[in-house]
Amino acid sequence: MKIGQLLRTKRKEKKLTIQEVATQLNVSYGAVAEWERDMIEPRADAREKLCNFYGLSEKELLGFTGGKVLDISTLPRTTVFTLDYDSDEITIKGLKGKYQVKIIPL
Repeated sequence: MKIGQLLRTKRKEKKLTIQEVATQLNVSYGAVAEWERDMIEPRADAREKLCNFYGLSEKELLGFTGGKVLDISTLPRTTVFTLDYDSDEITIKGLKGKYQVKIIPL
């Protein structure tokens, strides 16, 4: 399920309008509408608000369905890694594994 579809479903479960969600999260009506239409993805600060508001983990919000999750922000800044976009295989200094890959704007 895409982020927008999930957000729309959660909003309707709570019987809220887009404006009510926008007011609760202190964001614009347009932002919520664009998220729900998958026109843009919420930034990190908005994702945190959405997760808290709807009772979701960030993994659930982003649609990760299983497998390994690697937070590259915890790696030393000098770590070199390559990403093979065809197979979603990530190699990090000899550590190999299959990861679900999603590029998330900050």
